[in-house]
Amino acid sequence: MDINFYKIHLLKNDFILSDLRNIDLFNSSLLSKAAVNICDRHTGVGSKGIIFITSSDQEKIVIKTYSPDGRLYSSLNDSTLIATRFIFDTISINSKVIKIINNDIALSVQIIDSTSFRISVGEPSFNTSIIENIVIDNHTYTYTKIDLKKHALVFFPENKPAKELKELSARIIKSPAYFDSLPVFVFPTARNSISVRHWIPSRNIDNSLICSIASIAASLNGYENENLVMIQNNAAYVEWDREDNQVYVTSKPEYIFTGNYYFDESEV
Repeated sequence: MDINFYKIHLLKNDFILSDLRNIDLFNSSLLSKAAVNICDRHTGVGSKGIIFITSSDQEKIVIKTYSPDGRLYSSLNDSTLIATRFIFDTISINSKVIKIINNDIALSVQIIDSTSFRISVGEPSFNTSIIENIVIDNHTYTYTKIDLKKHALVFFPENKPAKELKELSARIIKSPAYFDSLPVFVFPTARNSISVRHWIPSRNIDNSLICSIASIAASLNGYENENLVMIQNNAAYVEWDREDNQVYVTSKPEYIFTGNYYFDESEV
């Protein structure tokens, strides 16, 4: 059968979205297999993941997000924001807040305007010392450790070359002492503006989360609690409300193209 889809971009992560609300045929096995086929960058359309809208009513929208290997996505902010853009454009919404059930997790997204949407990323935690050190190949690097759904080591490397930072990232990721930590590199450009880079190989990395982690670390190091965060020329606006310790991201999902993909469900 043909799957109609949209390819939508957010903070350098591209997702495919397909509206299956009027199709009763699909189950979890079919969705997983369809994800593997359509997300493949060589033989399919190619993307970081695929979002299926499965049902909707006046109270909530239910979606499933799969990674290119057919597994359910573990990080859901990017895909939820992307789904919100499509939902806002195609489904009559009477509220300024959309409730989305993404992989069985309830998330609320605030509508800022027709292209901008705001989501709570969660509550960060961090060490009181703020600055810590790591020694790699006899070089000492300082970082700020942030816990926000993931463990992150945030560096402010100033003018160090990208090659050195990429190698540092790879060594940290492979180090047993920093297992499952995300190396994030922040380059402040103004009191309320930062640029972010990372070399994290996982397909399930959520760039809304990365921007949030970077902004919190910047705030702890003397910058504003509200930052415009640039990640490879794409912008997110991050607000850290210290009173309730909640971090909010506002960003603009953008359509790339639309099309249809033939999927032979009989092969599953």
